[in-house]
Amino acid sequence: MDSTLYSTSTSTPTLLTLPAELRLQIYSYVLGPSQPLLLSTYCGHNTWTSPPLSKTCSLLRNETSHLHFLNHEFIYDLRSPLDDG
Repeated sequence: MDSTLYSTSTSTPTLLTLPAELRLQIYSYVLGPSQPLLLSTYCGHNTWTSPPLSKTCSLLRNETSHLHFLNHEFIYDLRSPLDDG
């Protein structure tokens, strides 16, 4: 038997070798719904951070960044420290 005939059929698929449509479906399950994110200029920091999945490689960052913004509610606090005075 020719061993090269069987070597290509036994490769294990990875996330990056799946079709893009399937990867996007997986990302939507992984990222899922979340709590509203407060973006504040008042306190000097935000509660928002990039999802860990987007930090693994540039391809995943590019494919997941728009999903993160579509699936979250962003709350902007534009108060100034002078407003409390």
